[in-house]
Amino acid sequence: MKLIYASILGGLAFLLLSSKLQAQSASCPEVNINGAPQINFPCTSGPACTTLTAVIPDMRQTVDGPNAYIVTSADYNAHYPFQLPGATPIIVDQDDVYSGIINLPFTFCFYGGQYTQLVVGANGTMSFHTPYAYTFSHFSMEQDPWGVFGPVTPGLPETFQSYPRNGIFALFHDINPSLPTPNHGIEWKMEGQAPCRKLIINWRNIGQFSNPAETCGNLTSTFQCVLYENTNVIEMYVEKKPLCTVWNQGNAVIGVQNAARNQAVAAPGRNGTNWVTTTSTSEAWRFVPNGPSLLNNVQLLDASGSVVANGNPVPGAPGTLNVSFPNVCVSGVSTQFYVKASFSPCSGPSLEAIDSVLLVKTNAIDPPTVVSPLVYCVGQTPVPLTANGTNLLWYTVPTG
Repeated sequence: MKLIYASILGGLAFLLLSSKLQAQSASCPEVNINGAPQINFPCTSGPACTTLTAVIPDMRQTVDGPNAYIVTSADYNAHYPFQLPGATPIIVDQDDVYSGIINLPFTFCFYGGQYTQLVVGANGTMSFHTPYAYTFSHFSMEQDPWGVFGPVTPGLPETFQSYPRNGIFALFHDINPSLPTPNHGIEWKMEGQAPCRKLIINWRNIGQFSNPAETCGNLTSTFQCVLYENTNVIEMYVEKKPLCTVWNQGNAVIGVQNAARNQAVAAPGRNGTNWVTTTSTSEAWRFVPNGPSLLNNVQLLDASGSVVANGNPVPGAPGTLNVSFPNVCVSGVSTQFYVKASFSPCSGPSLEAIDSVLLVKTNAIDPPTVVSPLVYCVGQTPVPLTANGTNLLWYTVPTG
């Protein structure tokens, strides 16, 4: 499987972009033809045809409404290192604060809005509401006896100040970056090249807050959030998260919440609940936009870039579409085909993802260049050549 971005101007010009490939990559739209890169047929002098099938991403717009995201478990092994070379450290040894503004080189779409800046919170949150920069990052997830110091319930959606508007809850729980735990830190780094860049934020070996600190301060959390350009997919990777029940009742949240704080989507079992994640049970979650489709079309192309057929995609596995092209045939000994999917992202120029497949007759011999070529196979019984007309001349060698 491969990812190719194409510009079609009188032919095909291809740029092959390497990426972190998963079952269906969140990093970039990609087409995966079943059987690619080559499908073989037994040699025959007649036509050799098949039905090409391909999987494409169900890339969608972000919306501000119910069920704005589909959340599924993801491949934990696809995470980036929790200590990135050249990463920018933030919130160094500071508790309960938001970072300064981080400028993105691409526009990220979230709950129907478009953003190029965000802030990171010490307690495992992020927000596109930049007035939070350098302000207090609240921690409370429980109701006090007077009904003032916390929400009624610890889950999303929630309007209490602990729960940021336009917020991503990578792993919201009260942690303390000022504790001297080994090799701890919060950092961010941009990876990749346009149009497939991603922002990676790490919280590494951050101790749990507790009072007194000795109760849970030696229990550390390590987790990561990744934002993907153009697909606007959000992923959370949790290497480890201990449980400190003496503070905030041990609650934690993984999810997303809109600007009005009245719509939210959380990972199953991770919405203001108690759980433990160890290095042997590390987990990952993917949040995929669930608005209108951004797909323009899916087409079958020949080697010159001409459209052979238009596809009609149907729903496949979550986050994917399936498309089929029947009666795709080999012409001569081998024929190259491409399946191209065109998208209109919520921001920026259109994207085209392409995969190629070569259809080959095995053990075939290239025919001579004549008006009506015949294909002969190795070991095939000779077939007499015939012709109709008058004054016919037969040659055993080319005469020009």
